Amino acid sequence: MVAAFRAMYRQNKPEVSVIGYDALTRDKGQRLADATATLQRWNVTDFSALDALTASERLYMWQRDRLPAGNAVAEVPVIAPASEQLIQGRIDMLIESGGDFAIIDHKSFPGCFELWEERALGHAPSLPLMQGRSRQ
Repeated sequence: MVAAFRAMYRQNKPEVSVIGYDALTRDKGQRLADATATLQRWNVTDFSALDALTASERLYMWQRDRLPAGNAVAEVPVIAPASEQLIQGRIDMLIESGGDFAIIDHKSFPGCFELWEERALGHAPSLPLMQGRSRQ
């Protein structure tokens, strides 16, 4: 399954994901140039390319520590039925490990720290939906 996602990913190379696209095995200068180009394309000014590479390295370490045999694919398209609705979108990252899957779907919020918890809880209803769709 991951091989199919990788093939689709290569054909539709995402232009929005710095962290999911990055690979630590690539030349650091090229990684930095790619991150800079992506951030500029999307007019991101409050997050530097170096910050993006640092975040990418931290995500890699998290995956290595928790899912060492996992295969990660970024920007995975999702289309799935849910009751009488159709869910369509992209998962930021799908990690397959021994028949199990982990979904990483980043949510951003530029509000103040005191509002983070309330905002995060607002996404809670989608978690069981994502879990159920990932098991099919």
